[in-house]
Amino acid sequence: MSLSQDAWTTLRLALAGLLAAGYGEQHRVARHLHPMSLIEMFLPARPGGFVDFFASIQHATNAGRIFRPDNPLLPNYKYVPIGYNGRTSTIGIGGTVRRPCGQTRAAGQEMPSFGPSRRLDFETELGVFLGGHSEQGVPVPLARAWDHIFGFCLLNDWSARDIQAWEYQPLGPFLGKSFATTVSPWVVTADALRPFRVPVRSRPPGDPAPLPYLADEDDQASGAVDIMLETRLATARMRQQGHEAVRLGRASTRELYWSVGQMVAHHTSNGCSIEAGDLYGSGTVSGDDETALGSLLEISRAGARALPLPWGEQRTFLDDGDEVTVTARCVRDGFAPIGFGSCRRTDSSRACQLSWQARCHPRMGLTGPLGMTGSRPAPHVLTEGPSAMTIHTNAFSEAVLSPRDGSPAYMTGFENSFATEAVPGALPVMRNSPQKAPLGLYAEQLSGTAFTAPRHSNKRIWFYRVRPSVLHGRGFREVDAGLIRTAPCREESRLPIAQLRWPPIAIPADPCDFLSGLRTIATSGDAHTQLGMAAHVYVANRSMDDRYFYNVDGELLLVPQDNAIRVFTECGLVDAGPGEIVIMPKGMKFKVDLPHGPARGYVCENYGNYLTLPERGPIGANCLANPRDFLTPVAAYEDKETPCQLYVKSLGRLYVTDLPQSPLDVVAWHGNFAPVKYDLRRFSPVGSVLFDHPDPSIYTVLTSASETVGTANVDFVIFPERWVVMESSFRPPWYHMNVMSEFMGLIYGVYDAKPGGFVPGGMSLHNALIAHGPDAEAFDKASHKDLVPERLSGTMAFMFETRYPLSATAYASQLDLLDGAYPDCWDGLARKFERP
Repeated sequence: MSLSQDAWTTLRLALAGLLAAGYGEQHRVARHLHPMSLIEMFLPARPGGFVDFFASIQHATNAGRIFRPDNPLLPNYKYVPIGYNGRTSTIGIGGTVRRPCGQTRAAGQEMPSFGPSRRLDFETELGVFLGGHSEQGVPVPLARAWDHIFGFCLLNDWSARDIQAWEYQPLGPFLGKSFATTVSPWVVTADALRPFRVPVRSRPPGDPAPLPYLADEDDQASGAVDIMLETRLATARMRQQGHEAVRLGRASTRELYWSVGQMVAHHTSNGCSIEAGDLYGSGTVSGDDETALGSLLEISRAGARALPLPWGEQRTFLDDGDEVTVTARCVRDGFAPIGFGSCRRTDSSRACQLSWQARCHPRMGLTGPLGMTGSRPAPHVLTEGPSAMTIHTNAFSEAVLSPRDGSPAYMTGFENSFATEAVPGALPVMRNSPQKAPLGLYAEQLSGTAFTAPRHSNKRIWFYRVRPSVLHGRGFREVDAGLIRTAPCREESRLPIAQLRWPPIAIPADPCDFLSGLRTIATSGDAHTQLGMAAHVYVANRSMDDRYFYNVDGELLLVPQDNAIRVFTECGLVDAGPGEIVIMPKGMKFKVDLPHGPARGYVCENYGNYLTLPERGPIGANCLANPRDFLTPVAAYEDKETPCQLYVKSLGRLYVTDLPQSPLDVVAWHGNFAPVKYDLRRFSPVGSVLFDHPDPSIYTVLTSASETVGTANVDFVIFPERWVVMESSFRPPWYHMNVMSEFMGLIYGVYDAKPGGFVPGGMSLHNALIAHGPDAEAFDKASHKDLVPERLSGTMAFMFETRYPLSATAYASQLDLLDGAYPDCWDGLARKFERP
């Protein structure tokens, strides 16, 4: 650290060459490598000087509004990188912080009192270790500041707000700040962070330009570093109950008003020298919203607003036994992510029994400064095709599928019981819920049926996940459901009792993903009583990314029409394009990504009994949809520690909660309640080979049974490519008044009963006992054509058919796209009757 920047770079490259997996010469240093779990971490360097700055304008403004609401920012803030000299002897890396004592004066008191601080706070900061040496009396110009920036660490500058408030004037922080500062044991070198350097935050219009000694084009272009800091709190009770720490704030250092280089230039501008090991603190790092605050002073509004915690606990400031953990991570596409370890301490009113240096927490599992990873596995994805899977047999001869790499891979069969793991050894042997699940995972069951359902229809799945779902279900708040509706939907629809048809709904220009682009066209039955269905359309132009969803009201049948989608589920990855379908079980978390751009499709939401294969009856043991053609994904998971949102639809209402990490963290699973996909082109149709058009029920792919045998809650029917060979027969579908309600869509091609007007992406609704059938053009053509064998090629229409009347939503009834001229397609059906 005392050498030059060239020496730092040379050493880092030499170490990287020795340690690089697969390319290095690790044997030369093998005896110096030790497991992290056996290592005692110490302070990286004993700082000779410590300066804490005030570089976040968001924090400065938030704090100023509390104490000076009319003028929150001090008049010098936008001109001077403000800082103060801290105390180096109380800097450490972990352990227990003793609650400081000092003078305080409560509101309304005339005289101060002495005692323990009642307003103990943390400050989430970035630490900067300086290196090299500068001569006293010789300022370091901004253009040379990075020559002295050795590396970065995490820093928590503990603060006693009540002591600080009383002593602050006129000389600034003293006993309210000097009792403890915590840093992380990692120092991530400046060289390692070069890929994560970004432009310094642009000053808003009207802000003064920095004075010349604080201005440099290169520093403005790349003087900031994009480091995402995150702070979590775990109370003593939370730790006793095994509850995960609550995230308090998350903000990036790229938003700092003053750059690290400007701090160096200003600090040395009076001739103050730099010594190797000097430490800077950035000051509290806060962002622009409520989720990006770096201190309890801001979060609680100086104690005016309590922070709710699990089990009814609340905090305005820290209590005895509270544990504060600061972590950080740099992420950029094309580069290995970099972690900073952790900066963790527990507040206590008792004196420390061990040195702070001995209080270390080596359980990091993050990427280290040289790109080395800890013990936590990296996220796994899968490759398509047989080469993507490894089949191994455990001690009890249970076949287990493990992925290798790449995009989705699948297991074949319908309603099978599968076993799969993304990491070998993650799936427990013989037991569903062992005392300790492998790899530190949590065992969790998702039930698709009651425990006592008959064995042939009993559905359940066992997940082995990074965190249990109980952590996903807290803090839900209701949000606007947009255009999603659920039966019973009592919206007023002004549509007459008639045949209804809509052309394709355009994909909007405004950003929307699968969830925000979901629009309900019609509903039937009642989700509360688990009867009926809803027909939706989705239009999307962006992936869901960090938004996730699951549905309580029913399973979802996804029917892509325009462009392919990737569905990332708790069970793994599923790719599906036009001509394929995906069944998403009720209660299964997922997100929809758009690997090939904007997409559109249909969705059947089934409130009733689960979709299953229909009975074949006299057809026999084969044809229609064969079980072997259904594909279930091999396990894949996200180990993504980034803020996200989980949405859930329950009884027609949409709720959301904020999560600190992805809920798709299932590393292994086994069971028979999993998503499946099916290629509709694998459907083996049967039909009339001599005369008459058969009933459309012979094209049923999937059915949801009702309490009446032979009458479906929902049927999913398709009209695929097929040969038409009937003799002396009217070959298109005949005219019909159906006791069932029919919602139709066209995936691609031409539908033989409607050669005009019904186009791919369009839809029609023929409710119960509303007459429909071939239009006049189709009737005339079919009545006069030569009845030679004909192959209907390049077509795929489908139908959601239900026993319950379908009510069009207000959205569907008010669409300008509604084809008011649809019934006119039968106007040409003239009288042809001739009395003998």
